[in-house]
Amino acid sequence: KRWDERFTSKMAADSMLESGMKKKKRQQKGNLDIISASIMLQSYLDSNKSFKIQSPILPESNN
Repeated sequence: KRWDERFTSKMAADSMLESGMKKKKRQQKGNLDIISASIMLQSYLDSNKSFKIQSPILPESNN
């Protein structure tokens, strides 16, 4: 399934402004992308209510 990311950059920029993040930090390379990715991931997880994070299944130890 594809996920629409077109509006996440605008949402991330608004979020950084509303949070009081200083202009210099908002302009640092990658911060907008990190927040945009977080918004997109949260949106995806919210849309899949049955999604549960499970711990990995590890092989049994013979010790």
